[in-house]
Amino acid sequence: MSYGAWSGGLNTVLGTLASNTHVGGHLRHVITRPHILVLAVALSWGCGTSGLPLAPSVPALEGVTVSFDSFGQALNLWDQHLAEVGDPANAQAAGSDYWYRLRNDSGQPISFRTASMYIDPNIKNWKVLPGGKRVSTLPEGRRILVLFALEDRKGKPLPYGGDMSALSSLESGRSVLFSIPRAAFDRGQRVAIDFRALSPDTWEEVGSTYRVAVVPPSHA
Repeated sequence: MSYGAWSGGLNTVLGTLASNTHVGGHLRHVITRPHILVLAVALSWGCGTSGLPLAPSVPALEGVTVSFDSFGQALNLWDQHLAEVGDPANAQAAGSDYWYRLRNDSGQPISFRTASMYIDPNIKNWKVLPGGKRVSTLPEGRRILVLFALEDRKGKPLPYGGDMSALSSLESGRSVLFSIPRAAFDRGQRVAIDFRALSPDTWEEVGSTYRVAVVPPSHA
C-alpha cells in the first residue's frame, strides 16, 4: 500500500469535511501534528501486531462480544485508504470468507485497531464530549476492516497487518461488521480482537487491554 494511496484517501475525506464544515480545513492544517488529530477524531497511529498472547490471562470485558454474521469476501488489507467512511463497494461481495459482528454492550466506549481512519464526513453525527470536544465514532452496522491478533496453534504470535494502523472507537449499544479471511484459521491458528475501554468524558483509554476471541463458524 503506497503512501500516496493512503494520503489520497485522507484528502478525499477531509475534502468532504471541508466542504461541509470548518473541521476539514482544520484537520488538513494539523495533519502533521498527530496529537491534535487524535483529539479531533479519537484516532491515533500505531504499528505492527499486538504481540499479546491469546492466553486466558488476557482479560475479557463483559458486554463486548463477537459473533459470526455471514459468509462473504473479506476486505483486502492493501486496498484500504489512510482515511475513509467505511462500507466499501465490495463489502457485501459473495465469497467464502467470514464476516463477524463486534458488539459493545459494556456500558462504556471502546477502541481497537483498524486498517483505516473511519471518519464520518457529517460533523453533526460526531459525538460531543462534556468539554465540548467532538469525536467521530463508528455508526451502527458499519462494515470496516479490524486488525486482529493472530497466533499459531502453539501460541506463538504471527505477524499480521501493515506498518500503520488507526484506533477507531465504538460507543456502547452499537455494533460493527468486520471480515476475517478464511485462511487466518488455517493450521489451527487462533484469532482475537484486542481493545481498550475509553473514558466517556475524555475519550482517553483507561485500564488494561482486553481481548475477545474470534472463532470460525464451525466452532461458533
